[in-house]
Amino acid sequence: MRQVGARPTPEAIHQLRTTVRRLETVFQQLAVAPDRNQRKVLKRLTRLRRRAGRIRDLDVQMAALRSLKIGADSQRKETLLRDLERERRRREKRLVKALDGDAVDRLTRRLPRAAAQLPLFPPEAKPDYDPVRQGLDEFARLAREYRQLDAANLHAFRKQCKRVRYVVEMAGENGRTKHAVERLKAVQDAVGTWHDWVVLAARAEKLFTGESPLTSALKNVRNARLHDALRVAAAAKRDLLTMWRQEMAARKAPARAAAGSLAASA
Repeated sequence: MRQVGARPTPEAIHQLRTTVRRLETVFQQLAVAPDRNQRKVLKRLTRLRRRAGRIRDLDVQMAALRSLKIGADSQRKETLLRDLERERRRREKRLVKALDGDAVDRLTRRLPRAAAQLPLFPPEAKPDYDPVRQGLDEFARLAREYRQLDAANLHAFRKQCKRVRYVVEMAGENGRTKHAVERLKAVQDAVGTWHDWVVLAARAEKLFTGESPLTSALKNVRNARLHDALRVAAAAKRDLLTMWRQEMAARKAPARAAAGSLAASA
């Protein structure tokens, strides 16, 4: 927070956003009935994450727009880029204001107290609580909810996958975690890239009247990225559901073995 307040670079803002989101996930998983201090911490963290997130989205969109090679309509491209830069400066001022010294000091005093009251596991969890297993269970429910992915629900699916990823990461680094996180991150990246082009195309259409080489180019990239995102999401669903089924089978194996031993002894 202090780093962003002093020098709000794109990378620092990105780190603030992702760190806050991970903290939110931890509190949401473990603080089922948050106390007053925990609620205040979550509220302030969420406000910071949203402000940082809006700037991060603009940074990514500007980078995407700069990468677009277009000679026939370069003036409109520069106009759109300046429009994005103006909004970023405005939002940056709001974020820096929210990160003044007193606000950061208050939050950093509250955080340790809020964390100290968290249990090691969710209250309803058994002693063998496994974040990877929980994340895969949540993903299986998510896959049933989003059985058919399309442009209308893909962004919402991405946001849920991001939350599942942060749950899985609570297990620490191991082979199972790495495999699941890689698949979830692939969805996050591919769908996020598509969504950035969706926002860019919509912004250009709002800023300029009528069709132009720029708006046509943005729509073409948007449509291509949609195809990529759907392909990556479908592959991740297959891989993660296979992993989930394997986890389910592993869970049932001890029970079947115990039942077999009991039957044999009888």
